[in-house]
Order: sequence, then structure tokens, then C-alpha cells
Amino acid sequence: MQSTTDTGPSETQLADSVAGFGWDGNMLEPGIALAMSGGGFRAMLFHAGALMRLNELGVLSKVRRVSSVSGGSISAGHLAAVWRGLGRPDANGVFAEFKVKYVAPILAFSRNDLDVKNALVGLLPGFSAASQGRKAMRGTCSAHGRCRTFRTIRTSYSVRPICRPAFCFASPSPMRATT
Repeated sequence: MQSTTDTGPSETQLADSVAGFGWDGNMLEPGIALAMSGGGFRAMLFHAGALMRLNELGVLSKVRRVSSVSGGSISAGHLAAVWRGLGRPDANGVFAEFKVKYVAPILAFSRNDLDVKNALVGLLPGFSAASQGRKAMRGTCSAHGRCRTFRTIRTSYSVRPICRPAFCFASPSPMRATT
């Protein structure tokens, strides 16, 4: 049998050192935190699936903090927007309406094909990828109703104060307000 000096600290020693950890004078908080990485629509869909599974396991309702960046922030932002509407979890910690209130709108939003075609056209003189994206979104409103879903996802983040969990959205580049 190896001693703890050969294999590193014991679980108790590790737990004690983590419990005493502080960052800029702030101690770690108890509870579950969730970090959602970037990567565009792929990340958004990956995180939507991960959140669905966490809900099925009864873990999502216990999350106290959500931190996200880029495509993960689309998923996290929509989660923040619908959190209160999910209601109280059942005895197993599962939100019964999660697929209807969270997953279905994310999937509807993901059906927009904004990336390749608009990015390529945006490279042409006199065009921009951003303006092409806006036009593409405008074009889907009447035919598919996707624009309403996007507007809900895009604008609902800060509409209501959120008490639990706490959400932190990060952006890899400075965000500019547009009208």
C-alpha cells in the first residue's frame, strides 16, 4: 500500500485546502456551478442537450451559478429567460415543462441557416456578414415564425431579474449596442 506522500494529498487534505481557497478575498460558495463554453450554433445545441440531460437527472434545478461565453451564452441566455417559467421542480428535481419551454425554442432557433451563405456574401464588396444575417432573419419571420423565437431569445435575458441561479454572460469581443 502506498502512502499519501507518494500519491499526493488525501481526499480529506484536498477538501480542506479547497474549503480554505479564496480569490481576491472571496471564498468559494457551496453548490453546483455550470460553465457553458463557446463555439457558435454547435455549442448552443450541445449545451441544450447537456441541459436537457441535467434536467432529466434532477441536477439542473440544483444549479446555483451559470457562466457562459459565445454560443454557450445563447443557451444560457435562453435558460435565464425561461427559468421562472419552468415552475417548481418535481420531487426528483425535474422541471416537467423543460422540453416545451426551453428545448423546443432553441431547436427552432437553430434551424436558421445564418452562417455559411451569409458569411460568404458578406465578403463581397458592398456587403457585410452582419447585414446579411439581419436580412436572413427578417426573411424567416413571415414564412416560419423563427424571428419571433430569435427575438424572444435575444431580448429576454435582462427583462426580468433572476434570483436563482445567478447567470454570468461573457463575450469574447466588445459588444456594441445597435438600434
